[in-house]
Order: sequence, then C-alpha cells, then structure tokens
Amino acid sequence: MTETHVYKTADIANILGVGTSTIRRYAIEIENKGGIFPRNEHNARIYTQSELNAFKRLRKLLDEGNTLEQAAEIIASYLNESKDERKAAGEMVAQSDRELFTSLIDEIKALRGEVAELKSANEAEQVKQREAFLLAINEVKRSHAEELRLIENEKDSHEADDKGGLFKRLFKRK
Repeated sequence: MTETHVYKTADIANILGVGTSTIRRYAIEIENKGGIFPRNEHNARIYTQSELNAFKRLRKLLDEGNTLEQAAEIIASYLNESKDERKAAGEMVAQSDRELFTSLIDEIKALRGEVAELKSANEAEQVKQREAFLLAINEVKRSHAEELRLIENEKDSHEADDKGGLFKRLFKRK
C-alpha cells in the first residue's frame, strides 16, 4: 500500500494562502453538491493530495469567473471519482490515531508506576526521618533526666547539710 499524505484544514489554507474559514466554506459548498470528504474519529475533515488538487482547481475555476456554486459542482464530481483513495487515507489516519492513543495510554501507565514508586520511596524516607527524630528526642530526654538526677542529688546533699541545725553547723567536724 502506498503511503498517502494527509492534510488538515489549516495545511490546505496555508498552501493556498487563504484562511481556514475559506477552506471550510469551500468544503461545505462541495459537500452540498455531493462531494464527500473523509473524516477522522473526531469528525474533522481530512484531505489527501487529491483534495488539495481539487481545492487548487476550485480556486482556478473561481479565478476564471465561475461562481462558487458552479466550481463546487465541478469539484464534487471530480472528488467522487477518487473516493477510494480518500477512504484509504481516512482509515490510515484513524489507525494512526489509535496507535498514538494506545501509545499515550501505555506512557500514562508507566508514569503512574513511577509515581507510585516515588511515593513509596518518599514514604520510606519520611519513616526513616521520623525514626531519627524520635531517637534524637529520646537522647535529649535521657540527657535531661540525667541532669535532673544530678541536680536532685546535689539538692538532697545540701538539704542534708542544712538539717543539722544551728548547733551542728557551729560545731561541724571537718
């Protein structure tokens, strides 16, 4: 099968040097005269080299003084002669879009897997950080408890010295 180049409305408009609305107006008039343009799965018109040539011919017919209605009738009959080529192009575009869609779905699935892995790794890192933080807090608590114990011992020692009374303090043995 020979590969057929597929054009969008904007491509045709750029090639002919007109606006996309002009191409759409031409296409509608041609369709009104029985011409058929293949469409993709989004119902957008697609064009092959045959349609491009038809639009070029339509422009020439208009330049020669034909009305849009007259030119569209001539082009519609021309397009109906090459219907098989356009049908094949439509199927090719639809297949291409399906392949792209499938590829995008696969890529999304892969990205979701990567996100899940990153979340899992992030959660593991957060658990490690929490554990390290708790260990540091426990070490600070132990340190403070030891300091409090030493202070209490010193306080008890001073209180014991103070309980001897005046007589004991005056005649304290050294």
